[in-house]
Amino acid sequence: LEAGFERHQPALQANTIWNAALRKSKAIKAVVQRHRLAVSYFSENDLIQILRQLLKQGIFESKYTAQSVYPELFTSPAVQKQTEQVPKPSSVPNQNPSIMEEQRAWRRELFNTGEYSDIELISADKLYEAHRAIMCSWSPVIKRSCKFNLTKPDRTRPEPSEFGNGTAKASFNFGDADPQAVDCVVQFFYLWDYEARSIMPGRIFDQDGPREEETDDSHSADDATSDGPLLILHSRVFTLAHLYDIPRLRDLSVEKFQAVARLQWRSNCLLDAAREAYTATPSGVQEMRGAIAKTFYEHRELLDEDHVKEFLVKVPHLALDILMYMNKPPAPPGFPPGFGGAFR
Repeated sequence: LEAGFERHQPALQANTIWNAALRKSKAIKAVVQRHRLAVSYFSENDLIQILRQLLKQGIFESKYTAQSVYPELFTSPAVQKQTEQVPKPSSVPNQNPSIMEEQRAWRRELFNTGEYSDIELISADKLYEAHRAIMCSWSPVIKRSCKFNLTKPDRTRPEPSEFGNGTAKASFNFGDADPQAVDCVVQFFYLWDYEARSIMPGRIFDQDGPREEETDDSHSADDATSDGPLLILHSRVFTLAHLYDIPRLRDLSVEKFQAVARLQWRSNCLLDAAREAYTATPSGVQEMRGAIAKTFYEHRELLDEDHVKEFLVKVPHLALDILMYMNKPPAPPGFPPGFGGAFR
């Protein structure tokens, strides 16, 4: 209405629309036709009746009169600008968190109960009742294996079980892979995250468990806490993520490794994690290797330790990666690439 008022007011005022004679329908019609006044979705007769009513209210005498009658149609520029800047609320973002929570709860229930399972995941210590729709969507390797096994079953193993509708239940065997790492992989399939659970074998924790004689001031290579073995776990999870082609799990395992390494870099488990990364994955798979080389770069005092020197002799690729990292360290945050090398 405000825009229409400003657009048509000159034409109406020019024809002395305030005269009583003009308030008659015939006179208003003449003005409408002469100036080709039109409003979408209103006929000419409707427009004439509306103008006649507005004339009675004195709307066209001035903008202030119109504003006093219809204040809701005249927003001040400051308020209007502020209103335009505020994004309109959308129902979709408000629903997303609840939807995500429902999906997460649903996946967790499937993970915990194995309900509607149509595939068995076999590790050295555990059998998982899982779901092909979830497994195969994450891992193309497992997907191909399921298709192959269903078309050509292994005669050395029991026949696959069947559902009531005759559909065969698939199976996938992780072989001799570390059961704890396998458990983390299965967790990730359902929960998009993983954590170390009690399934972890004692032999892993025993490699570098806490010692009573150690103090906070100890600087030996054995001053790790019970979190030290997580370095090995994350490295093994990375190996499985590479083996089964799960890129997001690879990234997650590296992030978790780095988080532990920031506190547990003195742990003997760092070398075991490095051994895993440098022997179980190809040289072209650099994410975990890069995280390990970065840890040694940030804590170069480790290179003074005799057992570390012996390890680097046995794993020369790690020594090379550390050397290359030192040659081209990352620039500090906020500085251009190559900035850090200028101060060596």
